Amino acid sequence: MTSAALPLTETTGIVMIVDPDPLNWLGRLLEGRGHTVVRHPDLASARQRVTDEDPDLVVLHADPRDPRAVELCGRLHDDLVGVQPLVVESAGPLSPAQRIAMLRAGAWDCIDPTAGTAREELLLRLQTFLLAHRITLRERLGLLIDPRTGLYNRLGLSRRARELGAHLFRTHEPMACVVFDLMVIPEGDAALSLCVRLLAEEGRASDIVARLGEQQVAVLAPHTDLGGVVRLAERMAKMVRQRLALSEQAGGQLELRAAYDAVSSAGYVPVQPIDLVVGAAASLRGRPTSGTSPWLRRSGGHPAPGETPN
Repeated sequence: MTSAALPLTETTGIVMIVDPDPLNWLGRLLEGRGHTVVRHPDLASARQRVTDEDPDLVVLHADPRDPRAVELCGRLHDDLVGVQPLVVESAGPLSPAQRIAMLRAGAWDCIDPTAGTAREELLLRLQTFLLAHRITLRERLGLLIDPRTGLYNRLGLSRRARELGAHLFRTHEPMACVVFDLMVIPEGDAALSLCVRLLAEEGRASDIVARLGEQQVAVLAPHTDLGGVVRLAERMAKMVRQRLALSEQAGGQLELRAAYDAVSSAGYVPVQPIDLVVGAAASLRGRPTSGTSPWLRRSGGHPAPGETPN
């Protein structure tokens, strides 16, 4: 009786390999089975990219002789927030104590290339991890996404902001946010939905865009300082106005207000990304929608350069 073919096409995914050797044997094996493999030579490089690349499986190459091996495993597990499966692939045999220590540090499994594990058995184990992540991802997206726009909802924004904050706290990079308040006169769902979609399309790949309410859109912008977030807000506002004027759904006037804030180093300033969003959204409440009030202001009432988008 022959075994059924492995349905790899349904569960192939993105695998991150953390190993200074670009010819890591497990990476080559997974590439041969249809997976997309991204390689990072060290833990620092992987930690910087794990949020953007969002891998389905992470493989950490560890040397049993390295006294920091368990610590590195734990640090990478913390970055993954328990979302992506983490597998340790060792350069040599692990002692029972080392294996237990790796599992306690967050590894889902430990792979010893010298143990003689059958290739098909190994692939089946890894496939199970990949499938578990894909199922979890689908469930997570269903809870975190606004069904009308495809953007993150408040829960999704909170989750992504927490992940971003953990990363930026370690790297001490700047972060910023801008909250847009949109009003189409006369009111119309089609024109408002178009404005929301246009804002999302204009965002950068690294930005986290979420719908806070019926008329509010928040953009969390990592690696962005005060000057950068002002330029980002002005560019997005200009594009929305231009595209709305050219669309068939135009026929009304867009009143757009926005509030922004930024910190120069998330590691030194005790502010979480979600705090910037909450502050910016709060500063928009009760502000006049017209008159001499500038359309873009820093949270707390500090005026932004320029009264209107070009």
